[in-house]
Amino acid sequence: KRRPDVDQIYKNPDSQQVLTMLEKYGIKYVYVGSVERRKYELTPTLAGRFGRFLEKVFEQGSAAIYQR
Repeated sequence: KRRPDVDQIYKNPDSQQVLTMLEKYGIKYVYVGSVERRKYELTPTLAGRFGRFLEKVFEQGSAAIYQR
C-alpha cells in the first residue's frame, strides 16, 4: 500500500503534497542516491527540488539526505 506513496514522494512536483505524505508516514529523512535517481529518473534539478522545502543534512558524491 505504501509503494504508490513512496513513488509520489520522489516524483510529485507539488512540495505540499510531498510534505503531507512525509508527515503521514512519520518520515523524517529522504535519501536520494544513485538507485533513487535511476528508478525515479531524477535529474539533478528534480533531485535538488527537495532542498527547496527540506533541509539538506548530508551530501557526498551523488548521494544526499534531506530532513523534514
